[in-house]
Amino acid sequence: MEACIDIAYHVIGDRGWTAPDNARDAFRALASHGLIDHDLATRLGRAAGLRNVLVHDEMTVDLDKLAAAIGRDLGDLRAFGAAAGRWVEEA
Repeated sequence: MEACIDIAYHVIGDRGWTAPDNARDAFRALASHGLIDHDLATRLGRAAGLRNVLVHDEMTVDLDKLAAAIGRDLGDLRAFGAAAGRWVEEA
């Protein structure tokens, strides 16, 4: 997830778009410019929020639910990677 966030910020900066306030907004910006699907942007934004909770918040996490979410979200990471690969080829 961290690499996807970094790539999103890099693309936004490289293209001179308005800097987002957070990772969720970064994925929304990519979608608003047609680089990723809006549904994918929403799911990646939620995943970034989960990442922030895990990294920054002190709370109890249900590891079984977390493992299930990670398993479901791998497809989204692959989809983002495929889209990013297309941006590099277009550059």
